[in-house]
Amino acid sequence: MTDLRSLSSKALDDVENVLNSLDPNSADQLAGEIMNARRIVCCDVGRSGLTMRALCLRLLHLGFDAHVVSDATTPPIGAGDLFIASSGWGTGATTGALLNVAKRDGARTLLITAQPRTDGAKQVDVTITLSIPEIDVTPPDCLPNDSLFEIVALLLVDLVAIILRGKTNQTTEDMRQRQTNLE
Repeated sequence: MTDLRSLSSKALDDVENVLNSLDPNSADQLAGEIMNARRIVCCDVGRSGLTMRALCLRLLHLGFDAHVVSDATTPPIGAGDLFIASSGWGTGATTGALLNVAKRDGARTLLITAQPRTDGAKQVDVTITLSIPEIDVTPPDCLPNDSLFEIVALLLVDLVAIILRGKTNQTTEDMRQRQTNLE
């Protein structure tokens, strides 16, 4: 029988270790980039894309002009805009190509990654690094490292949403008013 409590305790320790190793300025830096952007476009490739969709939704609830790359209603990106991507591996072909378009057209680029030394990560304006141990090697008693990356990235963007809520002087009710009524 699996000891769920022991496994969950180890998983929470894994998450806490990554959060504790995060540059303490990272959340404020990400919040500042968002606050300074005219429009935010989030890249939604792969499982990390789910984190970016969650961030985009939080930004919409906060009243920001935020969009997801693959949505048909996403406007063109340009000067004054912020392109945010998340990729544990640095960047893949699709994310790299989208980052290139965003940069070419004058947007600032930000990448949340576990691999800050990849060529794709080196080309962005801002890199937020989550220190995940060797993302392709997972010890048997802890979360798969790609899952650990996604969990920590989701926590990070939700913490940034809390920071932004404070910076924009909004209440939970203000955010709730922007939620869809079509669910």
